[in-house]
Amino acid sequence: MDNPLPKLAYSSVNGFHSFVSDAELMLEEASKVPNTPGVGVKKVMFSRVALLLYVMSLEALINRVAEDFIPNSSKEEFYFEVNDKGKKYKRSLKSKWLQFPKIYNSSAPFDKQKNPWLKFSELIDIRNDYAHFKPLRVFYGQALDENKFSHWEGIPEEIRDNIKKSTGIVETMIYYPVTRVPKDPYGVGVEHVQLVKKIVEDVVSELDTVLEGNLKNGAGGGWLRTDVIHIDSPPYTRLVDVLSI
Repeated sequence: MDNPLPKLAYSSVNGFHSFVSDAELMLEEASKVPNTPGVGVKKVMFSRVALLLYVMSLEALINRVAEDFIPNSSKEEFYFEVNDKGKKYKRSLKSKWLQFPKIYNSSAPFDKQKNPWLKFSELIDIRNDYAHFKPLRVFYGQALDENKFSHWEGIPEEIRDNIKKSTGIVETMIYYPVTRVPKDPYGVGVEHVQLVKKIVEDVVSELDTVLEGNLKNGAGGGWLRTDVIHIDSPPYTRLVDVLSI
């Protein structure tokens, strides 16, 4: 008796959906953690993971958009750019986003000098700093009592001014200046994740405008939040058969 043909399926994975779904779960878990000694550090850890997942989702999204919405004739322009000397090099993540309307031949360019694009640029800086992590990060905090600790913004202004005068530090060494997300990984909280989440939502909305609503059209979040599963073998296999293996 012949062996039956295998039931195979493959998926074009939606990285944006995966990262954002995980980030949403991490943010939910962070919000549940009480601010109590020995436990509150989990809030920071969940928050930090959620923040990084939201930031990572931006690269997954713009690359997927390029594959599905940019014609093959323009794909090289999306992935590469040429400098003034005629040398071709890989386009940066910031450039992929900020130059997308031009590459897509849209008449609605992004205003890079306004938000959410100023904040977006800083999110990419955060991503790069974590991806290429350096060991030295300036950190200042204040012990309020044996069970309570305050980060920089919780320190009285007069004391902060004295620290800056005596050490020569500036606040841009402690915080990203536009978003005010702390550079100290242990200073990240739920409020910072909520801010980053809003920035991601805002840039996605502007991208959706350029794409004339094609990102969010459809049930369940439309193209933006769906994966596509393809059935490969055997012919006429039902999806339920594949998923029930």
